[in-house]
Amino acid sequence: FIPLPFASNKGFALCEYTKQLYCTSCHTNQKMILPWAVLQDWDFRPRKVSGVAYEYLSSIFEQPILCVSAIRPQLFQRISLLDTVRLRRINLHKRFLQLQGTDFEKPLLNALGSRSYLLENVEFWSL
Repeated sequence: FIPLPFASNKGFALCEYTKQLYCTSCHTNQKMILPWAVLQDWDFRPRKVSGVAYEYLSSIFEQPILCVSAIRPQLFQRISLLDTVRLRRINLHKRFLQLQGTDFEKPLLNALGSRSYLLENVEFWSL
């Protein structure tokens, strides 16, 4: 038995993101969708995570950091809706390239705001 450096009478909880145990002060059973679960099994079920993991996952939730084609390209074959969206994004990207340098480019990007990556890049996805 190895004593832990902090004491807690309330027990511990496993963070499903870090796979580490946290005291119940640091892990309050907040739930988030885990990027690896989405990429591995197309699983969008929220999982219990620690407070630190929750903050991090919240901060990247809308960021285009998932490159499905590099990590799990077979998802496009397995999930027909994902493949349909990918093909539509490719078509939109081609049309967007035709608008670059015109008076329409900037207003279009401004209208999309943080989602402008949907036109600018077809490889990266957000949750």
